[in-house]
Amino acid sequence: MSAAQGARVTLLNVLKRVAPHVSVLKLGGLCKELEGVLKCPPIEGVSLSESDSTFQFLLQQTCCWLEQQNPVLDNERDHRKIVRDVKGCLQRWLGDADLQPHGNSDYEKATAPQSSSLPSTRQASLVQMQHLKKDAVEDKQQQEGEDTLAPTAVLKSGSKLQGAIVRIRVQDILVKPIATNAETGSDSQKEFTILKRNLNIGEFEVKLNAGDVVSFKVSERNQKFGYAADLVRLKNMESRDVDKFVCQLEELSKKSPRETLLFVSSCRAVWTYVCDMPVHGHTGIERILRVVANMSRHTVSSAEARFARFMKSLADSRFSATVIQSYAKRHVTSPYSKEAGLIQTFILAIVRYVPERSPRVLPLLGKLTSSFTVKHSPVSSGMNSHESTELCHFFLSVVRQLVLAIPGTTEDVNSLSWDQLPLVPTTQELFDKNCGDLRLLPSVLVDREYESEDDYLDTYFRLLRADCFYNLRTGVKNFVSGELDQRDMAVYRISLDGVQMTNMGIALSIHFRPLGRKEVNWKYSNLLMFGNLVCLAINGTFKEPVWAMVVHRTPELLEEGIVFLSLSSEHNRQSDAEILLALQNCQAAIMAESPTYYRAYGPVFRCLQDKRDGIPFREELVQLSSGNPPSYLDEAMVDWSLIFDKRQVQLHCNSLADSSYRLEVGWVQDRWPVHFFEKLVQRRVTTTLDETQLSSIRTFLQNRITLIQGPPGTGKSYIGVKIVQLLLSMPSRPSGPILVLTYKNHALDQFLEDCLEFCSDVVRVGGRSTNEALREKNIHELKRSTFIPDDLRRELRDTRRELDELKSAFSSVMQQLKKSRLFDLDLFVEVATISQISRMCESCPSEDAESVRKSLKTTRAIIDRRIGAKQALIVNADSRAALSTLLRAWAPGSEIFSTLVTTRRGPSPWNSIVGVEGKNSASENPGHRHDDEEDTENVYEERMVGQDIAGLKAGQWRDPQQGFVSMKHVKPSGITFSLSIPYLPEYEEDRELTTVNNLWDLTLEQRARLILVWMARSTEEDVHTEVGDFVDRQSQKLSELNELEAQVNATVIEHASVVGMTTTGAAINAALINMISPKIIIVEEAAEILEAQLLAVLPTDAQHLIMIGDHQQLRPQVQCDVLKRSHKMDVSMFERLIKRLPHNQLGYQCRMREEFVELIRPLYPSLGTHHELVKQNTAPSCIATSMFFWTHTNHEQQSEHSRSWKNPEEVRRIIQVVQWLLQYGYETKKITILTSYKGQLLEIRSKLKQLKIEGTVTSTIDRYQGDENDIVLVSLVRTSKLGFLAEPNRMCVAASRARCGVYFFGNAVLLGSGCCWKDLISHMKSNKLCSTSFPFVCPVHVGSRVGRDGCTLICNGLISTCGHVCQSLCHGQKAHPQCKQTVKFKFPCGHISSRKCYQKEKDLYCQQTVSETHAACGHVFTRKCFRSPSEFTCDLRCERLLSCGHPCPLKCSEDCSAAVSGCTMCAEQRKIEMKRQQEENRRKVELLRREREESLKRLKQKPTSIRIVSRLQADLWSDMQHQVSQFLPTVGRSSVIVSVISEINNSRLLESWLTARLAIQDGGMVLYRFKLVPDKDSDHIARTGLTAFAQKDWNFTAQSLIPLTQLDSRFTLVRFAVLQVKPRRRRAVQQSCNTEEAQEYDTDDIRLASADQALPDYIVHCEVRDTGFSGDGYLGMTLQEGYFDQRVLKRSETVRSGGSDRLDDLLFREAESQFLRMLPVDKKARVVQVEHIDNGDLNLLYTKKRRDLMSAHGDCQEIFVFHGTNESAISKIVREGFKVGGDGIEIRNGAVYGKGVYTVQDPAFAMRYSRRGGSSKVILCRVVCGQKGTDYEEGGRSDIFVIKAKQQLLPQYVVQYEMVPVA
Repeated sequence: MSAAQGARVTLLNVLKRVAPHVSVLKLGGLCKELEGVLKCPPIEGVSLSESDSTFQFLLQQTCCWLEQQNPVLDNERDHRKIVRDVKGCLQRWLGDADLQPHGNSDYEKATAPQSSSLPSTRQASLVQMQHLKKDAVEDKQQQEGEDTLAPTAVLKSGSKLQGAIVRIRVQDILVKPIATNAETGSDSQKEFTILKRNLNIGEFEVKLNAGDVVSFKVSERNQKFGYAADLVRLKNMESRDVDKFVCQLEELSKKSPRETLLFVSSCRAVWTYVCDMPVHGHTGIERILRVVANMSRHTVSSAEARFARFMKSLADSRFSATVIQSYAKRHVTSPYSKEAGLIQTFILAIVRYVPERSPRVLPLLGKLTSSFTVKHSPVSSGMNSHESTELCHFFLSVVRQLVLAIPGTTEDVNSLSWDQLPLVPTTQELFDKNCGDLRLLPSVLVDREYESEDDYLDTYFRLLRADCFYNLRTGVKNFVSGELDQRDMAVYRISLDGVQMTNMGIALSIHFRPLGRKEVNWKYSNLLMFGNLVCLAINGTFKEPVWAMVVHRTPELLEEGIVFLSLSSEHNRQSDAEILLALQNCQAAIMAESPTYYRAYGPVFRCLQDKRDGIPFREELVQLSSGNPPSYLDEAMVDWSLIFDKRQVQLHCNSLADSSYRLEVGWVQDRWPVHFFEKLVQRRVTTTLDETQLSSIRTFLQNRITLIQGPPGTGKSYIGVKIVQLLLSMPSRPSGPILVLTYKNHALDQFLEDCLEFCSDVVRVGGRSTNEALREKNIHELKRSTFIPDDLRRELRDTRRELDELKSAFSSVMQQLKKSRLFDLDLFVEVATISQISRMCESCPSEDAESVRKSLKTTRAIIDRRIGAKQALIVNADSRAALSTLLRAWAPGSEIFSTLVTTRRGPSPWNSIVGVEGKNSASENPGHRHDDEEDTENVYEERMVGQDIAGLKAGQWRDPQQGFVSMKHVKPSGITFSLSIPYLPEYEEDRELTTVNNLWDLTLEQRARLILVWMARSTEEDVHTEVGDFVDRQSQKLSELNELEAQVNATVIEHASVVGMTTTGAAINAALINMISPKIIIVEEAAEILEAQLLAVLPTDAQHLIMIGDHQQLRPQVQCDVLKRSHKMDVSMFERLIKRLPHNQLGYQCRMREEFVELIRPLYPSLGTHHELVKQNTAPSCIATSMFFWTHTNHEQQSEHSRSWKNPEEVRRIIQVVQWLLQYGYETKKITILTSYKGQLLEIRSKLKQLKIEGTVTSTIDRYQGDENDIVLVSLVRTSKLGFLAEPNRMCVAASRARCGVYFFGNAVLLGSGCCWKDLISHMKSNKLCSTSFPFVCPVHVGSRVGRDGCTLICNGLISTCGHVCQSLCHGQKAHPQCKQTVKFKFPCGHISSRKCYQKEKDLYCQQTVSETHAACGHVFTRKCFRSPSEFTCDLRCERLLSCGHPCPLKCSEDCSAAVSGCTMCAEQRKIEMKRQQEENRRKVELLRREREESLKRLKQKPTSIRIVSRLQADLWSDMQHQVSQFLPTVGRSSVIVSVISEINNSRLLESWLTARLAIQDGGMVLYRFKLVPDKDSDHIARTGLTAFAQKDWNFTAQSLIPLTQLDSRFTLVRFAVLQVKPRRRRAVQQSCNTEEAQEYDTDDIRLASADQALPDYIVHCEVRDTGFSGDGYLGMTLQEGYFDQRVLKRSETVRSGGSDRLDDLLFREAESQFLRMLPVDKKARVVQVEHIDNGDLNLLYTKKRRDLMSAHGDCQEIFVFHGTNESAISKIVREGFKVGGDGIEIRNGAVYGKGVYTVQDPAFAMRYSRRGGSSKVILCRVVCGQKGTDYEEGGRSDIFVIKAKQQLLPQYVVQYEMVPVA
């Protein structure tokens, strides 16, 4: 039974049982939810006749009761609404049926068994047993499916298996896997040893017994008799005593829900066993029920899936079937007892989390309903007792949960109560245009009270939710329908790059590409901002949306298409594991972005839903009634000298309070009662406040909600700070700090900085403050100096450590998740039966079928039968290769899975992408708010508050890719088969495909569906569980960490007096606010904050709310214009209350000049000015007036990628005014440019940047509220339509920001046509302050003509530095430019010249021309006087002849020897020679082509064969023995003997090789090289050639890299004929092979670019034999006393080709090969020459020492090492040998690792010491190591050897090198 069926059946039963006894008024409240059920489509298996009778009775009874009980309702409006809803529901349900009231007899008829009775208790039990039987069958099938998994995983390390314990031993246990052979039925598994007898689960220890079923993981530890494994978890238990576990449940019920759930999940087998026990006892049952109640009380969203699995197993157990039924029958005597309460919690948990099992709790519901009496009938009595009401509430909760479990009922948000609304849009909201209709939303009641507290919360929650998601919902709907305008919503195509664990959960590294946007300037774009909500459509349809949030972005990463998201797990239907798997293989994923800052909205939603139990200030906020003064002020004592003159205050207050009064009120020194304020005002005591500010203090003292309106410049912050100062002077103020809230960061900084003047206990919460004075007051800084309790600090440290451990284990968990979607050979053999595999081999249609069957037959014959047939298939390499070939031919391609994805998930609406990219309408969308007031830089700064609060430090993202686990599949190398499968759930009908025997009979689509079933039956579920467990543990630890950090923050704030936050920070820190519980809240900028946002952060126990703002300036920002216009959502709490509650308005401004006040006089008729404070605000001297309107009619333009506007003409004019002001000495920081639109703001900033004007403040009007500056330029942009400029609030802000000068740019005709700007334009025109020309004036030349470029007169000022008169144009107050008067002077050489006045003589050079004669050749030349003769060379042509006899082409002064190589005549001769060489090459290629054709004709008839070469071919045997000896030279007593030679004849490889040779222009050079291969692979190599190796192994060396001593006694070599390309042909070969690899031509090592360049021609079988000791075992070694030879070996062409057998060439190759092979890859050097050392005395000493060591220790290691030193020491060493201490040569640093000779295998390390001694040579020595500790030590590295005896070292070569620059 599905969840919908189970929920509907149970719902009908519950309603029939409860309907006669529950208050119909409450049922009427469920009408909307029941209506959702009625609108659901019919569910298969549920009779609708039952629904008909039930709902007909319920609704008709409701109508009847409503008509009879009208006076019970609160008002007539509520009655009419409910009747209308109920009748509408009946009309839809019953059609035209009569709506007459029915009595109880009608109810009996409606519920009679013969009409449509519901199942009785007995019938329900039968139904329950049928479901149990069905579930048991499914479990059995699943178990059988698991059994087939076990056999193949036995030999794989890390594989998970299940097995039964067969024996308990002293130290360990033996487990036998649960798996049988599919054909024989006999057990074929080994026994596993687990080194563990008990399983520790928390504090509980489970003792394992024989018969228990456990899951375990195969270990790499092999034992002598069996295989080792590690225990994972207990799966099933046999009979035993678990009383200890049941007793522990008492303690478990007291722990946190998360701890309880994790404990129960980790011991699921024990829990299942306990719940299946027939007897528990009264106490045991109650303990189980209390554990369930504990877990269900506060289960977080991330743990709901785990808890649902737990409740499902509990519902299927004997405990639910019989035990709890018996318990209820015996112990539940009253529905109000504690036993009944536990059962109610159990029922609600079943109904909520596993609704498909809800019919099994019907007997318990029957037990509870049997306790009702007839007197509780709603028809007979309108209201019930308290206990009956509580029970009714329980049954209604059951009904509500069942309704929500039925599909379709939760999608219609209009039918849900506000506290049940989801915090993200539902799928129906994204697609149904009628769902979430804005017209159905309630409106803000601006001028009247709300009916109830619930109505108040419902209004603001629904409006805020609609505003948050409107743009996203509308955008998705338009995208799906193909009507999306790219300016309304950003859409991206995405792919998953990697995953990382952060402090905000699992973060995804997403690679994206914007759709419909050509270019995005990410530096100034507000797309993908921190905190934005995004909706991922993995299949491109948005039918299964995945919600996430942007957690990090930088412009640099966005340019690369990288952004970081955090999954909102609590809002997603899929688990995190399913989402990651789906994204991992998805090809059509898209992402829609909401521009709303969801990081601030989400906490507000949660806080509002938490206020369902009550809100503060209910009388004022809901009923709009003026409340009483705050109670704490009744007896408060205040220091009134803070606002009055101190001496007068003492005089008057002492006269007002006698000694008896002081004793009565508890007098405090210098503190006086609150009511003395009025006395002091009446007596006209001197004060620092004006009368309106005193009135504000009076308002503060008399109202719980204080409203103070401050027009522009009136000092709102000043009066707020004074109120804080007065509050802090009260000794008995309420506990807790004063909480200060502001909308913006800089306003908060300014307010707190003012508070610091009188209070040091200030704490600033949030990390975006730039105020230096507040740096030490930031909460992050205070944590370092505040004492934190040790237990809290320790718990925080432990939690962080555990979280770090989870992060370190995160990579391995993600790797398992990534691999779970790979279908490979191992998985196929694991899930397929042996019969299916056999039939697949027999019926294979491939050409290689016969070789595959032969390989599998051979494998099965040679593998031990005890391993099992299926295991044998994947052990042997040949069988793996054969099965991989089969599987590659059988498996469907990726396009089949893509088709299947489209079929099951639905087509992706990519047609809408065309709409996105193509549509670019200039029309305005009335539903969307323009981004005109958005300032990207400021928005980013504000939003980073949330990031700091979230715990994401800036340094964490310094290297964003660090720590990320890549989720991309890497295609395996070699012949292994692997296929990446997209994530899709398996279908029931697909399971039948597993029974098909011949898999070749399936179609490609059926094969794909079968693979999906196999994937589901394999490790996918275990991986999902493991990832789910990991995410749950991580979520738990993150929650614990956040709680602990909140406690730490609360400890820091505990003793603070003032705490400041922004409203965003307060919403995110709601838990912290609840901890500190502030009673007094001061809200600055209150008129800019949405009422819902402010309400959410108000503590429930708040006593005093003080709001300071101005609603006639800017209102709160609302995303949706419809909600602003039609629903009044932009009305703040401040504005709504100020119309009905007492308030005060400040009356005197002290910011701007007096004439500026007239601009806002219509809004503030009584606003005055403090003349003394504004008289120093002088107007700009370079402009004729202090204010002006520069009008024009140039039309605006719309921005390309947004709905914002720009006006280039206004930009030009504003820049002109800015330059004019700067010219006359005004600083850039004193100038502010304001504009209405973001598009215009970007244009202005771009122009200022081009002109390199820095420091000018630029902002939108909305962002600049609360700020001020000397000069303000306002760009109004619009000339054709006003737009939102018509709002008077924006005009008020724009006109009131300037202190000295304000200048407007716009269309005066448009603005003066009847809007709020009409009075301003009229005032400007009447005072002649509006014109098409700007009143520029020159303060220097009064009355002069000022043109467009400034004053046109000459400056004529005296230059103080030189005394000349300035002849430049008027430059205002700027310094005089450089004086350009001409003056004469004399150079030191005697020549006379002239210069400009500003030029310095020392900076000038004499330019006179003089003649000189070259001393070398006698030629005459000319030069400038200041130039030296030595700088000149003779440029005449040389008259000498070159050594080649041709005339020298160089200049007279150049060296003729350099011209020999550049002789043009010689170059012409070389060109002729090259042409001849090319012709020779063409002839050679033609010969090669003929040779190739003849060889192919000769070999075409011969199949591939391997023929053993007879020993009669002595020349071949001798040559092969010689070549093998060069490849593997003799070492010590061992030598290599060729035993068998086999010739390879492969026409196909020969053809490819000849073709490759033909492709080389000169045919290349053929070299013969060997490769050491396993004997079993030699035949395969003979057939396939070099392709049998990975490309990285296509290299050949002249000498083996493996020492002869490490080889087996018998081994196999394959000889290859290798084509070596000359250097000039490398690039052509690389291009033809399409590879970047290159081969070296001038060294022994060869690396090929193509496999066709190597042809295997012989297989050589060799043996290593002991030939006895030979004194001359090395090349060039003479054993003769007194003999010494040192000769130089140079590189020759034969050495380059590698084909020389000369002794000198072999010695050179040996030294060069050792040097280059041991050189690190990051070092580049080449060998210049090699000196061979043959010292007979040293040879004899070395030979004797080697013999002694070999006799003492057996076979000793003998290697090459290097030693670096200066050249004099090298000369002494090669003749006398090394000295270890004593006389002779002292070894440097000899005492660091002991005395000895320091040598190293790395030549680069030795080269450092040679260069230090001024040498470019190193010594290459042979060394016999001996035994470590006795004969040598390691010198700090494994390749550094400190040799104890000099006889162990034999210097053989001196290698001279030179470094090669690294490219």
